[in-house]
Amino acid sequence: MQPTSLLLLLSSGPVQTLLTSEYSPRRALYMAHPWLLWTNVLSDVLTVISYASFLLGLRWLLSRIKHIPGIRAHLWVFAAFKIFVAASGATILIRIINIWFPLYQFSIALKIICATASIPAGILFAWRSQAIAKNITRFFDLLVSDQQRSEALRKSEEFLERTGTIAGVGGWEVDLVTNEVTWSAETYRIHRVPLDYKPTLKEGLAFYTPECRPIITAAVQRACEGGEGWDLELSVTRCDGVRIWVRTVGAAELKDGVPIRLAGAFQDVTARVAERTALRDANERVALATDSGGIGIWDWDIAKGFVHCDRWMHRLHGMTYTGEPADEMLWREQLHPDDRESVVGALHDALAGGKPYDMEFRVLWQDGSIHNIRATAQISRDDAGEPIRMVGANWDVTESRQLTAALAQQHELLRVTLQSIGDGVITTDAYSNITWMNPVAERMTAWSVSEAIGLPITEVFQIVHAESGAAVNNPVVVCLASRSATNLAPNTNLISRDGSQLGIEDSAAPILGDRGELRGAVLVFHDATEQRSLIAETRRVDKMELKLKDDFLSHVSHELRSPLTSIYSFSSIIADGLAGSTTAEQKQYLGIVLKNVEQLQFMIEDLLTVTQMREGKLSIHPQAISAQEAVSDTIDTMQGAAARKNLSLRSECQIEIDNAYADPTRLRQILIILLDNAIKFTPEGGTISVQVSEESAGYLLVQVSDTGCGIPPEQRGRVFENLYQIDRAGQGEPNGSGRNGLGLGLHIAKDLVTRQGGRIRISDAPQRGTVFSFTVPTCAGKLAGFAASDEWMATA
Repeated sequence: MQPTSLLLLLSSGPVQTLLTSEYSPRRALYMAHPWLLWTNVLSDVLTVISYASFLLGLRWLLSRIKHIPGIRAHLWVFAAFKIFVAASGATILIRIINIWFPLYQFSIALKIICATASIPAGILFAWRSQAIAKNITRFFDLLVSDQQRSEALRKSEEFLERTGTIAGVGGWEVDLVTNEVTWSAETYRIHRVPLDYKPTLKEGLAFYTPECRPIITAAVQRACEGGEGWDLELSVTRCDGVRIWVRTVGAAELKDGVPIRLAGAFQDVTARVAERTALRDANERVALATDSGGIGIWDWDIAKGFVHCDRWMHRLHGMTYTGEPADEMLWREQLHPDDRESVVGALHDALAGGKPYDMEFRVLWQDGSIHNIRATAQISRDDAGEPIRMVGANWDVTESRQLTAALAQQHELLRVTLQSIGDGVITTDAYSNITWMNPVAERMTAWSVSEAIGLPITEVFQIVHAESGAAVNNPVVVCLASRSATNLAPNTNLISRDGSQLGIEDSAAPILGDRGELRGAVLVFHDATEQRSLIAETRRVDKMELKLKDDFLSHVSHELRSPLTSIYSFSSIIADGLAGSTTAEQKQYLGIVLKNVEQLQFMIEDLLTVTQMREGKLSIHPQAISAQEAVSDTIDTMQGAAARKNLSLRSECQIEIDNAYADPTRLRQILIILLDNAIKFTPEGGTISVQVSEESAGYLLVQVSDTGCGIPPEQRGRVFENLYQIDRAGQGEPNGSGRNGLGLGLHIAKDLVTRQGGRIRISDAPQRGTVFSFTVPTCAGKLAGFAASDEWMATA
């Protein structure tokens, strides 16, 4: 808006009426110039506003500084100053009013009042201005001091933060009233958490590993209860999952016995703990090595003449350990008189730098016994080359010296023995060249020692098969190649230098060094010509006797089957009442007869089976069959015998298994033998189970387990022998169930399993009893051979 427009606006309406009135002040000002009036009014209004603003600011200042002790006593002076300011503002306001309205009487009265209020206020303010100024100066000094302290505190915190970062030490604080947790930047870095992470006390404790969490929790609890601080080394798991070791130091601040704050420091000491652990482990290894080896450590302070020795040094010298350093002369007195001069001389040579100290000597114990000691040492010297310290180790070699002497004696005894024994002995080097022969070997090979030494063993020890005359692998050559003991092939003859042949038996073994290196071989052999003749004759006689026995058993078995069948049939007719009524007592006797006839039939069947096995007439017709059905049929057959003893007989078969490749009749025969054996030796109320599962690729595993009395370990190696019966006195069949045999059942079962490509074994049941396990090939694995079963037997 232009000034002219504003002037026209102010010169119109009610304002024009006031300006053109007869009231002289405003009229005079307006008549002089319109702007003179309005400039005067505007300046007075601004002055009044400034007085009012000053008055409000003074009031706010007093509200802020009234807590200062030096100011509080002079607040009334400030109140008077406020009155003065208010009066001055009122005077200006009256001046403005007087321009527009002729209120002279009111204005004069108000000015008198303002003057009256201002004069005492000014006098009081002038009177106390020095004291007020001093307190205001102190106030501003305090403000400056607070600012300086705040700056110093900030610099101190920055310094502590920098030093904490350098030293890896972080601070922390927990306000127990507000539960607010404060961490320093280094504490955040140690935990690998972002700086905007707001931890709680519970979360802070959760960083500790489970085994350390109860320890720090108990420490915090003790601090809160009694103000006791803590200084611990514990493991924590960082936010990135890495486990580290930290040193945590803390204490509680109590107020009236109530904890209000926890504060402390946090330092990553993983490297220090690792070094300490490594040092401890190293010391433990050294201590273990020295203690296990019986090594004594000594430290000789040459300048002071004292020797520090550990416990083993005292043991080696037959002395009691005191833990105190001893004079060097005490240790010299322990030396054997004949060795004292040489030991002292060796020490002097070592100190002079001529020779290293490494020698062996004898010590004389207080009980009069003599012990051999081996000693070595290292010498430390000063800048001038003078010896100042000698550290060494001693260990007892008495037993070693005794063993050396004994070994020499045994060597001589062995030499004499090898010269006089009846077996031939030849030793070779690692290249099969002969190094020694005893007289028997010279006689049998017709080679002298002087001629044979250095020759290959194949040239001196020539062997062939006794019947075919073909060359046989030399056992020494095989032994050196395999680095294991080797026996000569059966039926081997030795061709001596003169062309004659001897039947021999021998064995070769490698000669190994201390580090397992191959040094040669030793061959021991003897003349077996006469022994072979006796064995051949014995075998011929045994074969004849066995043939006669088998023929007799086969004939007797066949002859007994017909009358036994008749006895069984007619006894059954009588027992069933078909031939007339019988009494209860007669039926009991007939039952006994039938049971014994069954036993004889079982025995005869076993004898016939064994005879067929020996004669090679036992037929095996393998085919694809269901092992589960064979087990089910056999269990149904044996349920009656099991029920008579109140036994639980059940099948446990996998749902999906491959068909077995076996003779169904022979498989059931095997199961009947094993189940009959289990029923016989399981007490009443027991359990018998048959389990079929896949053993390995191409084989099924059949297990017959019981809860019976078990088989003693010393008898397990013979249970499958022909005619062997387990000696288990008192473990037989109390109810007469099962059958008594000749010890042929398990022998037959093993032969039937083996003929069908399987293997059988025996083991303890998990709780109590026995487990018979055997394998049978599957249809898919019938062409896989016996490799899987052989491996299974090897682990049995």
